[in-house]
Amino acid sequence: MYISRKHSALKILLTACLMHIATAFAAQTCKIDYDIVSEWGSNYQVNVTIHNTTDSVIEGYELSWSMESAITSGWNATLAQKDALVSVSNTADHWNGLIPAKGSAVFGFIATGTAETIDLFTLNGASCGEAASSTSSSSSSTSSSSSSSGGENCEALCNWYGSEIALCKTQVSGWAWENNQNCVGAQTCENQWGDGGIVPGCNTSSSSSSSSGALKTTKAILLPPFCESSTGTLESSATSGTYFVLDETDGARVDFQTAALRSYGGTILSNTITFKYANGSGQPISMALWMNGSESYQTILFPPTDSWDTWGSLTVDSAERSTTQVSLTPNEGSAPYFASLEVELLIDCYIYNDQECQAFTTLYKTGMCPSEPLPGSISSTSSSSGSSSSTTSSSTSSSSSSSTSSSNSSSSSSSTSSSSSGMLKTTAVTWKPPFCESSLGTKGDSSVVGEYFDLEDTKNARVDLPWNILRDYGGSVISNTLTFTYANGSDAAIPMSLWVSDPEHPQTIEFTPTGGWDNWSEFSLELGEINSIQVSLTALTDQGGPHLASLSSELLIECHAFDLECQAYTKLYSGGSCP
Repeated sequence: MYISRKHSALKILLTACLMHIATAFAAQTCKIDYDIVSEWGSNYQVNVTIHNTTDSVIEGYELSWSMESAITSGWNATLAQKDALVSVSNTADHWNGLIPAKGSAVFGFIATGTAETIDLFTLNGASCGEAASSTSSSSSSTSSSSSSSGGENCEALCNWYGSEIALCKTQVSGWAWENNQNCVGAQTCENQWGDGGIVPGCNTSSSSSSSSGALKTTKAILLPPFCESSTGTLESSATSGTYFVLDETDGARVDFQTAALRSYGGTILSNTITFKYANGSGQPISMALWMNGSESYQTILFPPTDSWDTWGSLTVDSAERSTTQVSLTPNEGSAPYFASLEVELLIDCYIYNDQECQAFTTLYKTGMCPSEPLPGSISSTSSSSGSSSSTTSSSTSSSSSSSTSSSNSSSSSSSTSSSSSGMLKTTAVTWKPPFCESSLGTKGDSSVVGEYFDLEDTKNARVDLPWNILRDYGGSVISNTLTFTYANGSDAAIPMSLWVSDPEHPQTIEFTPTGGWDNWSEFSLELGEINSIQVSLTALTDQGGPHLASLSSELLIECHAFDLECQAYTKLYSGGSCP
């Protein structure tokens, strides 16, 4: 067909106008926040937020851009990179694949190379406009992070010998205290021995208020390989990473490591377990679920997921348990593939200790596995329950941060030795002035011991010391010894009223003369099998009390079946709280 030059020019002009209108419309449909959260060495972490600025839901998406750095890991989406081209996608049926109208979706990644500011993005084949980029290096005291409508704050964590610890924002080496929790510098994390190091993660602990106290959720996610007692093989998938395939034999089983609650007050309201699985059989698969070595089990059904590489989730209420160990056995020959097990606890923190409960209560992965076979077989078990209802639940990265309270006025130490029944471990905390603000007296200085506390020379003058609390990873307290470092320059013993943890039951102790107010001695007292103590001393005469340079509490622990973890992590620390 013949087209004149005039018509050709008009067609070109019209086409250009339509392309401009389409491009302008596409640019208005979304906005990207590209936040460089932290940097360490040649690595850095980025959180990306896709903002849907329209009044319609975006059902599935693919976001693309170019960068020179190499992505090493990511979360909340499927990330692929070929040379400089990066493609990040989620399907509409993925928990993070629907972006609500005026809403957002978040994913993140860790890359190696020089942190780059990215301005040009393509969403579902159309330009997404200019990005709102920000950076926050590890040497800065502030950071910028974007959260999705689900309220998650995804940042890199440190896998510190099996426990997930926050990475410091203000320093790259050593340990520090930031945002009411311990953190470790990126260099220190990377330099540890073993399989630890920096890993992607999402801070999944959150809190809200209730009528009795603040609510806190804490999660732990268990990934393959699972316990050695499991019978099967490990496989790999582009969509889920490593997953576990059970053997199709009688007695096949998969045992998941134990998740346990480190509790600092509060009551467990719920405990749910969520399996990430694939069932490509086309039929529901029946499995027997065993909890914590119980002799009873419940039958649960894993619905089909379209294929063996299509992953779904099944959530089961495991009741109000502080420790969760799960085992599964097939009721018939086949079994699903398992990519992860997530345990989530909802805690009601009491009002009187909300702050500590919120800061330190954590569900953590112990690494412990069943030491014995299943307590019974399906055919011989006396009690069972019906299949649970299937509810869809999304699972992301977990954060199980391990928190340790510290103080400039205290120090801790530990050592080990063997016994006939288990390893013995000693752990101690030493408190030095200043003590609690409720103490009545002044600080002095000695060339022998440094700072000391001088009680007022009045009856009922007192010195209070903060709580010492044991973080226990298995084992029993054999003894708890208090040791005072003191000076008594008078000619007579000084009596004091001592109460330990219980002010209703004080006892009288005496500090004998030391030959001078700068001659220092030690006085020790055995407390028995007490794992948490708070100490207060009160003067019984107008003479007041001795000079006190320090108080130490030393526990002797007998580690039992879980020697390795007990030895590595059981620790007495300063809780920091005063009367």
